[in-house]
Amino acid sequence: MTSLNSTTMVAQSPARYNRGMILLHWATALLVVVLFVTAEVWDFGERGGAFRTNLKLVHYAAGILLTVVFICRIVWRAISSKSIPEAEQGLMGLAAKGAHY
Repeated sequence: MTSLNSTTMVAQSPARYNRGMILLHWATALLVVVLFVTAEVWDFGERGGAFRTNLKLVHYAAGILLTVVFICRIVWRAISSKSIPEAEQGLMGLAAKGAHY
């Protein structure tokens, strides 16, 4: 009997996105959180102060990076030959499909 560990089964599963797409997904999530937090926190700094200026720089850089990651996600999805099967049927399946494109 062959022993398979969970990482081998995950890597061979056709119902999963590849590692690059997963990495881009989590990079998007992290950058959105950074953008939100920096936008909310910079009002606590004094106008023209170093704290507020540095937060704005981080916010702008994260926004630029998010744009690059978003473009990479679109390109990766367009050139990727893998297609994920629909998890749901009917209206929920259409909504899920629409949200992922």
